Amino acid sequence: MEVILIKDVNKLGLKDEVVNVKNGFARNYLIPKKLAVLANKSLKKILNERIKQQEFKHKELIEKAKQTIDYINNNIIEIKVKVSKTNKLFGSVTNLTLTEELSNHGILIDKKNIYMSKDNIKELGEYTAKVKILRNIGGELKFRVVASEKEVIKSKKLKDNQAKEKEIENNIAEDKESKTIEDKK
Repeated sequence: MEVILIKDVNKLGLKDEVVNVKNGFARNYLIPKKLAVLANKSLKKILNERIKQQEFKHKELIEKAKQTIDYINNNIIEIKVKVSKTNKLFGSVTNLTLTEELSNHGILIDKKNIYMSKDNIKELGEYTAKVKILRNIGGELKFRVVASEKEVIKSKKLKDNQAKEKEIENNIAEDKESKTIEDKK
């Protein structure tokens, strides 16, 4: 069943989009909550005319959105997080985390317009998320989850300390072996 969205619906579409949904979802949820109306020929024509008028009025806004998407598509955002000794994240990376990091880069996007393949990311690595700014303008945000520098320094110190401890243990073991050999002579 085709419906025209009256409001933005998370993970379905933006306002004034024609989407195809199951009959029960439209009848029991979207239409009663006034999130959508049934799409017919006359409403589709009215919608198309309204969209043309909006695009004509908002050309400048569209240009800024395209520049933002170009920036998002061509750059990799680094998200620094606290990690444990085993490189597991304390907490997780979510849409809100991405929104905050993008705002640090001067890009304001609502967290509802960022779609991640996983809801929460709990490991270090590289990931992608889909970003939608306007109706027809969207892109893919590439981001890398890395350990914060403090955490890297701590883990390096921990590894250095562990290496020193092993070296000391090896030296002690060698001293014991040499003493036992001397005692036998």
